Amino acid sequence: MNHNDVLVGKLGRSHGVKGFNTLHSFTQPEKAILEYTPWLLGSERQIVTLESFRVHHKKIIVRINGTTTPESAKELTNQEIFVSREALAHVDSNENYWHDIIGYQVVNQQGHVFGHLEQLFDSDSLVAMTVIDKQGNQLTIPFIRDKIVTGIDASSQTIKIQWPTP
Repeated sequence: MNHNDVLVGKLGRSHGVKGFNTLHSFTQPEKAILEYTPWLLGSERQIVTLESFRVHHKKIIVRINGTTTPESAKELTNQEIFVSREALAHVDSNENYWHDIIGYQVVNQQGHVFGHLEQLFDSDSLVAMTVIDKQGNQLTIPFIRDKIVTGIDASSQTIKIQWPTP
């Protein structure tokens, strides 16, 4: 993967007869993905243009330029959507994009290493992080800044947490 490209979503199954696909956005808010251009599809990073979109039953439905039939939309199913890092808004020094902290070591205030950050996810009520330890065990910890997550250090690639040692 080009380190200047950021995974922001994925195209889902075809929808309807006019070449639309469902969109799985990894951005917050979900519709923010529609503001980033251009989209780069798949491992080849094919540049595509978003022709139109609509919300249908709480799902975002999109049509990529040149996709006009269900068959052509099916060819795009499961294609990952990337954008150039430069297309993203600048964040303050005390903020981070989720993709930038994946892989960071997670350590509590007592110095206990829980493992590395595998993923962050939004579970409607809160954001949580999945941490994988040396044995491959998975731990889910709420990602609440200033309460549980007390610091993120990019230079040491460490996330400090207020969490009991097992």
